[in-house]
Amino acid sequence: QGSEQQNEESALQQAAQNYATKLCELEIQIDDRGERYINVSESGVFTDQNDIGALNSRQELYEKHPGLKHRLVVFDHYQPLWEEILFFFQQPTNKRVFLVGTPGIGKSSMRNFHAHLIMKDAKTEKNKCMVVMTKGGKETHVRLSVNEDGVATAQVSSEEMNLTTVQRMGYTPGKDFFCLADISNGEVKHIFTEGGLVLYSSPNQQLANEQILKQECCRMGCPPPSKDSVLRYASSEMKEVYEKFGPIPRIVWGMVAVSEHEARLKEGLMNIQKFLGVAGERNYLKGPHRFFYMDVVKKDGKHQFRLSKTPVELVHAPRHVMRIVAEHVVKELLSPSITKQFGMQHKAIDGMLFEEVCLHLLALHPRAIKLKTRNLDHKSQPLRGHLKRNILELEDVERNDVDDVLHYVTPEVSTHTKLIVPQASNYAGLDAALVLSDKPKRTKRRKGNDHKVATALLQMTRSLNHPVADEGVDKFVLVEKKMKCESVASRNCVLFLVPEHNFDSFKKQKAKTEDKQSDLDKVLQLAGCIVVCKS
Repeated sequence: QGSEQQNEESALQQAAQNYATKLCELEIQIDDRGERYINVSESGVFTDQNDIGALNSRQELYEKHPGLKHRLVVFDHYQPLWEEILFFFQQPTNKRVFLVGTPGIGKSSMRNFHAHLIMKDAKTEKNKCMVVMTKGGKETHVRLSVNEDGVATAQVSSEEMNLTTVQRMGYTPGKDFFCLADISNGEVKHIFTEGGLVLYSSPNQQLANEQILKQECCRMGCPPPSKDSVLRYASSEMKEVYEKFGPIPRIVWGMVAVSEHEARLKEGLMNIQKFLGVAGERNYLKGPHRFFYMDVVKKDGKHQFRLSKTPVELVHAPRHVMRIVAEHVVKELLSPSITKQFGMQHKAIDGMLFEEVCLHLLALHPRAIKLKTRNLDHKSQPLRGHLKRNILELEDVERNDVDDVLHYVTPEVSTHTKLIVPQASNYAGLDAALVLSDKPKRTKRRKGNDHKVATALLQMTRSLNHPVADEGVDKFVLVEKKMKCESVASRNCVLFLVPEHNFDSFKKQKAKTEDKQSDLDKVLQLAGCIVVCKS
């Protein structure tokens, strides 16, 4: 066993030396489709196991595009993200950066590219530098260095590095010494914590996060690549996958089948009580529904990250991930053994997940819930004919995911309730719409209109203060005009779906701008909450 380990370390030593030498010579190239990349056919890359190997992503594209086989794709955010990290390290008190991204988003490629930038710049400027590549769960790490003459060397080591050792070598952490640590596989034994430490991890790795929680870090997120950059070489089938699952390269490029990816996500969410527990602690590092994407903003034609903003601006996980989490939450809520009602569970569920749980219950389990309502306008009940003692009991609900909600909100009478949901993650001013039809049960014709159709425009919020955006007010007014019909008695309202503990205290909401307040005053407002009534 000792001999095998020595042979492995010897092979890694040779591969690492070749990697260090070639890495300093590589240049970014651009092909005729505009894709920026580095050809790593001769250098290899550090894999997820911290070994040197061939690049193995985008395998299904090699047959049609052999030139992609050794490409390390350089996404637009790789370099500006590193520049922001360097800026952060300029302050002596700043020692650690925690980079988080979903599986397959490109963290390993980014780590290789960051090593390339450090060593390439050192050789060009005739400076010295050292880069330590380390991995959670590994006994050894690799030290890559460049001296003032531009000579690159590599060393496989199992010795722990401390500040005294680094300073004795003549390096300054965060300036010419960096430790690039992949911690997605657990605790790193040979980690350097005194500066220049960049940690790469998936968001729901418990061991890694427990380790990082003990340290003060600048927490940053890997933003998803643009649709254009991801799909430049993808097939029509992969384009469909992208539309469904979003910009996760591992899925789009076929490294992991869709079903396997879903299974992996679900595996970490089986214990929903534990999940709700950590979510309730507001520990966003452990919440698998918060993926730490940080928006890339363009300023003066350059991509930048806003590190100065506290907390950093985050983008939620893709909607399909939210739906997987919501499915588990709902399953637990409908379990006969559950002791807490949905109102209590609300306290452990944040914004976008709360929305998905509500939609899941409305669409798939309408007979297991009651929708309590309360008129905030103190006027005639806008859902009259659909309510029994201010309770909306739903039976058959048809969910429609559409591009434009307003296009599908019509005064047409239907035998079932329609739940119309925007496909976009953020459909300004409107979360969803419930269109309820009520046919007369009496044989004699009613005086006036034959049918009643009620449209409840849903705004889902966990806050008591939820000003209505201008876009929302405009949508409400358009629906009011659109639903007017001679043969149908149309009643429309805005229904604020809130947690049960906010239901009684929720008040009539105002428009964000005074210019829209008069229009909003014409729209009836209701508060509502979902009560789980049976399994």
